[in-house]
Amino acid sequence: MLTNLGLELKTARQARGLSLQAISIPADMSAAYVHKLEQGKVETPSPRSLRRLGEELGIPYTRLLGLAGYLEEADLKSGRSLGTDAADSLFGHKLSESERQAVQAFVRLLVEQRSLRTNIPQPK
Repeated sequence: MLTNLGLELKTARQARGLSLQAISIPADMSAAYVHKLEQGKVETPSPRSLRRLGEELGIPYTRLLGLAGYLEEADLKSGRSLGTDAADSLFGHKLSESERQAVQAFVRLLVEQRSLRTNIPQPK
């Protein structure tokens, strides 16, 4: 499965004519780590890294999560966004509604703090 993730990343990078270094800098990771991802040598790539690479390469985040094993095939085929079932699969546990809301509030806080540090307007 991670071989497919690596192939997807490498194909997208090469299609854009980018070197490992050229993609690693805006994705805020090392070229060596991107190379390991492309080779399928990272057993559990972080969702955060996958999001950053997806944004730089134009690959949907849910597609990368699926290839990394974080989402079930049904989630990918349905085209759903990260809803309840997908979030539960990311966290590895069934979350209650209050737990899900707490996680959502925490993520919003992290995004807000990042925006303040980088002076980038928050997405609405």
